Amino acid sequence: MSKNQCNVDQILAELLANHAQKSYHHLVKQAMRKHLKLIEHDNDPHSHYELGRIYHLGKGGVKKDLEKAYQHYQIASDNHHPVAPYYLCQMIGDHEDRKDPNKIRFITPSNKLIDIKVRLLIQAAACGAYCKAEQMFSYYLASSKLWQDGINRYHQWLNEQIQCEQDQVELARWYHYLGFIAYKKGTISGLTESRQYYRQAHHYFGQAGKLGCAASYYYLGYWLYRLKIGYDDHDYDQLAQQYLYKAAQQGHIMSKLLIIKDYRQHYSTQLMIDYLTASSSYAFSIVMYYLGIIYFRGVTGIVERNYPLALHYFKLAVANSEIETFPFPTSCMYYSLGLMHHYGLGIHRHYNHASYYYYLALQKNNDAYSHYASWQIGKLIQKKRLSSCDDIQVAIRCYKRARLINQFNGYGCYRLAKLIGKYPQALPLTQDISSTYYFKLAIKCSSLSPYYKGLIYEYGLGVDVDLNEARIFYTNAIEQDGMFCDIYTAHLANKARQKMNLIQVGKCNL
Repeated sequence: MSKNQCNVDQILAELLANHAQKSYHHLVKQAMRKHLKLIEHDNDPHSHYELGRIYHLGKGGVKKDLEKAYQHYQIASDNHHPVAPYYLCQMIGDHEDRKDPNKIRFITPSNKLIDIKVRLLIQAAACGAYCKAEQMFSYYLASSKLWQDGINRYHQWLNEQIQCEQDQVELARWYHYLGFIAYKKGTISGLTESRQYYRQAHHYFGQAGKLGCAASYYYLGYWLYRLKIGYDDHDYDQLAQQYLYKAAQQGHIMSKLLIIKDYRQHYSTQLMIDYLTASSSYAFSIVMYYLGIIYFRGVTGIVERNYPLALHYFKLAVANSEIETFPFPTSCMYYSLGLMHHYGLGIHRHYNHASYYYYLALQKNNDAYSHYASWQIGKLIQKKRLSSCDDIQVAIRCYKRARLINQFNGYGCYRLAKLIGKYPQALPLTQDISSTYYFKLAIKCSSLSPYYKGLIYEYGLGVDVDLNEARIFYTNAIEQDGMFCDIYTAHLANKARQKMNLIQVGKCNL
């Protein structure tokens, strides 16, 4: 981190950090009340899980309480939540773990503890990649004789259950667990032995799938075929997609999300929205964010634009838990809330609150949204919208913050050009560069949204007025809009549509 970036981050922390933290705490407590209502109404497993996370981590200023966390995880786990068993596994230990502040249940002897942990970890890992249970299982399987023995005992128990089980749902589960164990043994074995394990996994997953276990089709599609292991044919991608679709159609949430992420171009918009809506039964942050985007932009003939509902989902996206293995920048969720408050979308315009959420986005990741947030804070300061600061020099530092990283150069140049045009003496004499220079530099930056390039040509900012060029860039901005695009792109696409309409009827104020 450069000295200049460090300085502006320190300034913004002094201005916004306390208020931003209070805003986050408020969102968590709002979400907590919602989860309590859902539990009261239908004992919702995911709400139990979310409350477990809140008490486990002490999220949102809530007092950390491992006993309450354990109780909520246990109820969620008993109702087949895909992540809760993973955290239960981490909260139990033997007598040697009594000094560990993160352990709350103690079980002896060691083999009994291992047996319980094996079952919990397989229960979580075999559901899909919702958490790091599979990685933990692989580590213990490869490195611990105690765990290897415990897994073999469970394997033997599963085979015994299959011989006498009458319930089809339970039978499907036991076959699926056998498939999972065979698959994981294959990943740590030599070439010849691994192929035998993979064939076993194919057999068990196939049996479980026929009996109605959606997670087995997920493993066949996403792991065995997609990774091209244990299968002698060339139609890997097609088979991966087919099995994921089977899993999704049978209700497997991770498969629905993976199809939305990787294969949505092959399916109808209606089906993708149906999948997303169904996925909200596990209200992970990414699901809430995507639902927020859907209602923010609307989908012609399917979903009407609804800013208040979009705001509701963005709030839950910030407060709820992430899918650890599903990479997604949480900064975009905070940025979305900032933008909604900034422009009064679904809520009364509130610049100070916008700045708090932008600040949280800025802190989360050193990515695009972090830099967008820095620019937006600078813009609010420049336009004297904040009660905490109206110092032009702080605005300049916000604009320059992202220019230190080339890929985020464009909008920083654009904002600096606008600022210099209004305050020619704002930069020190040693940096006496005209606004024209920055506008021309912004146009050259691929990172600058076409919407802003359209503005530059429409209003002749550092270039000659050219409405044809403006239309081209506005059209490009509109074309970037998509069903699951980010809120930054969707918002600028909406503004570009408005500009196009004004240009076409000759009402542009040039």
